[in-house]
Amino acid sequence: MEKPTHPTAFTIRNPMAVTVLIFMFMFSIPMVCGMFMNYQSAAGYVSPLLLLLLTGWLYKKEGHSLNALGLNFKPLTFSLLPLGIIIGVLFSTTLLLLQAASNGFHFTLNRSANLWLVVGGLFVMLQGVINEELIFRGYCFKKTVAHFGVFKANLLFAFLFLVWHWIAFNAWGNFALMLGLITTCFGHLMFSTALLRSGTLYLPIGIHWGNNWAGRFLFATGMEGPLSNKPMNNALFFISDVPKEIPGWHIFFNYSITICCMLGFTWLIWKFFRQRNNANSIVIP
Repeated sequence: MEKPTHPTAFTIRNPMAVTVLIFMFMFSIPMVCGMFMNYQSAAGYVSPLLLLLLTGWLYKKEGHSLNALGLNFKPLTFSLLPLGIIIGVLFSTTLLLLQAASNGFHFTLNRSANLWLVVGGLFVMLQGVINEELIFRGYCFKKTVAHFGVFKANLLFAFLFLVWHWIAFNAWGNFALMLGLITTCFGHLMFSTALLRSGTLYLPIGIHWGNNWAGRFLFATGMEGPLSNKPMNNALFFISDVPKEIPGWHIFFNYSITICCMLGFTWLIWKFFRQRNNANSIVIP
């Protein structure tokens, strides 16, 4: 005879509560690692390695592998990583050209640029990109999509991605900066669309990587160039004739340009990438 189940017995298991705890743990890993090692060195790869191992372990516990995120070495899937880098560079360049047309600044070739430092910047930027993609578009994001759908998951993780950047830029209390960083919410939408449409994390990693690298190592402000005491040998172009003061309405207009550019590239990604029945069968019309 079966024993009656007491209504007070603790038998409830909430998968999303577990996901929240996992997310908080993942969120903390780069911060803790950053306290003990140089983030922009080989030691900075400890954090993404830990996140990758944790993600693999979580999927293994469920009888899956990292292929659930499309992380494999099949040529068709892996080729989306370099393609994503190209898309990310195109996005960053397009955005800067639009901003230049709006603000009247110019691009000047940096003849003192060290090409080895420019290319080596890819190594510098990669660890941060892997950290963010595994935390915000990885295991926890996919679990949230499965539970609440794409729309709600995107709203939640766009906000969390925003909070992450508030912390990274120490923006608390600086309301202008906090407002400006809202554009990162639309960045999340672009990266998550790349993941969901392609079925592999390689594509958003590539786009994110290419964008961050271009913004840091292809372009730099003139204030870091020949007119300052800072040697600018790690950027291929510098931006000159930047206005010292920009009216408030123009700043809002610049943010609008950024958001529109992100939405435009998100639409292009949604239109030109689609996934078949599994993450290994990517179709690019």
